[in-house]
Amino acid sequence: MAQKVAPSKNKQTNIDFWAEDQINLKKSPPTIEYTARYHDKADEFTYLALNENPNGPSEAIKHDISRAVETINRYPDNHHTQLSHSVAKQTKVNPHEQVWGAGASDLIQRVVTSNHREGLNIISPAPTFWGYERVYNIINADVSRIMLRDDGHTDVDAMLAAIKPNTGVMTFSTPANPSGLAVPEADIIQFASKTPDHILLLVDEVYVEYATFDGQADMVALLRKHRPNGKWLILRSFSKAYAMAGARIGYGLASDQALAARLENDAINFTVSSLAFAAAMSAFNDTQRLTKILAENKVQRKKFEQNLTDLGLNYLQSSANFISIKMPHEASHYIEKLFDSKIVCAGWNDINFPNYMRVALTNDEERIKFISALKPLL
Repeated sequence: MAQKVAPSKNKQTNIDFWAEDQINLKKSPPTIEYTARYHDKADEFTYLALNENPNGPSEAIKHDISRAVETINRYPDNHHTQLSHSVAKQTKVNPHEQVWGAGASDLIQRVVTSNHREGLNIISPAPTFWGYERVYNIINADVSRIMLRDDGHTDVDAMLAAIKPNTGVMTFSTPANPSGLAVPEADIIQFASKTPDHILLLVDEVYVEYATFDGQADMVALLRKHRPNGKWLILRSFSKAYAMAGARIGYGLASDQALAARLENDAINFTVSSLAFAAAMSAFNDTQRLTKILAENKVQRKKFEQNLTDLGLNYLQSSANFISIKMPHEASHYIEKLFDSKIVCAGWNDINFPNYMRVALTNDEERIKFISALKPLL
């Protein structure tokens, strides 16, 4: 069946689009490579702005990547057969109800683009993960942004009240970025049961392993119970707990095979490389390594919270691998000063929450360095 395309109405054209040179340089995430463009000692910085996992690849991951190199002349498995069956065994979501991409951000773009193509509205928390806003802006999506509550939590009542006749997607994250807060189970049930069945409920769970370690309920079970006839998609990633941000691989767990197929058809083939696939297989099956990473993160979180309490600073109760701190003044002031001390942190980038600063939880060395640099600024 041919894909339905909404007709354009009175759309203005710009025949000189590709000839225009008045373009601003893309604002890039603060990686070491980006910092190296402007600073000749980028390797001396401590990078705490991207919620990266400090753990390097295991020997098993290195070994499996090396083996995958031997067949790199061939295209990768477009169905991710082995990995999707491993995921199915753990999540009880069969491979035909899964969708894979180059990180969860790839799947975000597919959902938002498909929704926009049909002329539908999307309801989104604000602030949210910058990847959502990037996609919203790229395609000029129709977005109803619902401000977080003053305590940083997602405002489920306001989001449900914002539903329009043409709303196609309702989305939220748990644990949320940039707050780190897990959405309470009662709110998840409200989202699941009160969002009309025809609307896609997009649940971003890229930090789910940390939250599950803290005792958060199983999202698949919740949605199957409280949204049995509705559409839903749960996003997960290998970038965070599995320490594979550079590999670019993520997946979605869909309510049904038709939804998964729709999103698979809205992408080109071979979006995940065979090297990423091999690394993900090794990481996903190494439950001992994952448990160790999650336990270490919880220890770091407790130490960090105590450091902040000793400094008299308020913070949000994170269920992820980062923490949001409410600074006495605008966060941008502290971020600039910390950069001078070769520490990279991030703000919430929202005028309604100017004082919040987000900091990754990594290890003792980087935590002590951050606290030591922050203390004289207070």
